Amino acid sequence: MAHRSNLVQTPVGMLKLGMYVAEVDRPWLETPFATQGFLVSSEAEIDFIAENCQFVFIDPKLTQRRSLAQPRFPARSAMKRSALKKALVTTKQDLDKATIAMDRIFTDIRSNERTSAKEVENAVRPLVESVIKQQEALTALMRMRAKSDYLINHAMGTTIWATLLGRHMGYDHAELLILAMGATLADAGMANLPSKLLNKPEELSSEEYKLLKSHVRGSSRLAQESGIDDHRIIEIIECHHERHSGAGYPQHLAHQEIPINARIVAIADTYDAMTSTQPYANALTSFDAISQLNRNKDILFQSHLVDAFTQIIGIFPTGSLVELSTGEVGIVTAQNRHRRLQPEVMIILDKSKKPYPSYISANLVAASCEISITRELPTGAHGIGAENYFL
Repeated sequence: MAHRSNLVQTPVGMLKLGMYVAEVDRPWLETPFATQGFLVSSEAEIDFIAENCQFVFIDPKLTQRRSLAQPRFPARSAMKRSALKKALVTTKQDLDKATIAMDRIFTDIRSNERTSAKEVENAVRPLVESVIKQQEALTALMRMRAKSDYLINHAMGTTIWATLLGRHMGYDHAELLILAMGATLADAGMANLPSKLLNKPEELSSEEYKLLKSHVRGSSRLAQESGIDDHRIIEIIECHHERHSGAGYPQHLAHQEIPINARIVAIADTYDAMTSTQPYANALTSFDAISQLNRNKDILFQSHLVDAFTQIIGIFPTGSLVELSTGEVGIVTAQNRHRRLQPEVMIILDKSKKPYPSYISANLVAASCEISITRELPTGAHGIGAENYFL
C-alpha cells in the first residue's frame, strides 16, 4: 500500500488530539472507521484507534496546533504515587513470604535434602495471590527489590512473569498455581551444578554447555522426588528451554509440540534472565529485553504470546526509571492501557539532573503534554533507587 510522501507514520501510542489521520495501517474497508481521513478530537477516539491499528499516517498540514498557553501538566498530584505506595507495602508482605519459602526450598536442594510439593505450593501461593490482587504493584516491586541469590531471585522472577502472562490469558486460580509451581522449579536443577560453571564470565565450552543443559533433567528429578506428579508441572520443567523453531533443548520440539505452559515459562525465564545482572552479561533494561523478545517472534517464541507479554509488562514498565525528552528524569507510576509509550510518570530530576523540591506527576497521554520518553535508564542511574520513593 503506497502512502503520500508528506505523511508521517505514527504509532498509535503517540497520537495526540488535533492530529489528522490521513491513512491507517490497512485498507480503509477493513476498518470500522466511518470516513477515510479524520481529525482526532477526543481521548475516546484515540482509544478506539488503538484498538484497531498499530500505527497510522498523519498529515502535518491538516493537523491543528494546540494553544501554547495550555499548562504543562493538567495536574500535579501525589494521588497516583500514594496509591502505588499503599499497594506496594501490601504486596511486599506477600513477596517477603514467598522469598522465605523459596529460600527454604533452594537451601534443601543445595543440601541434597528432599523438598515437598506442599513447600513449593506454599512458596508460590502468595505470588499468585499478588498477581490476582495487585498486578501493577507486583511488577514495580520486582524492579525495586534488592537482588542477592541469583537462582532464588530468578525463580521468583520467572514465576511472577509467567503467572502474570497466565492471568492475562484467562487462567483460573488452580491453573495459575500449576503454572507457578512449574516456573519455580524450572531451573532448580542448576542449584546442584558447580558454582564455577554458573559464575563463569566467559563463553562456555561445548562440554560445559552440555553439563549446563543437564539441569533440565535434574530439575525434573527434583520435582518428582518432592512428590509432584502432575504432568503439567513436569512438562513445564522439561520443555521450557524448547524453542518455537526447534532450536531449543533437550528434545528439539517446535511449534505446537511444545506445551503451552512451557511456552509461557520460556518467555518469562528469558525475560527475567535478560533483565538480571549475570557473570557474563549486564542486565538489560526492560525496554531492551522486550525488544529482543519481539525480534524473536515466531523464531524462538510464539508471536501471540510475545505480544501478550509485551502488553502486560508495558514498553516502559511501572517502577522503571526513564529519561524524558526535556532531559528530566522520572519513575513510571502507572500504565496507559492503549498507549504504552505514554505512561504516567513521577518526575524527580530536572534537566540538569538535580532533584526537584517536590515531585511532579505527569500523565504523558494528556492532551496538553508535549513530553515523551526518550529511553529507559538502568536501575540506579543518577543514584536513584526507586524503592526510596515508595517503600
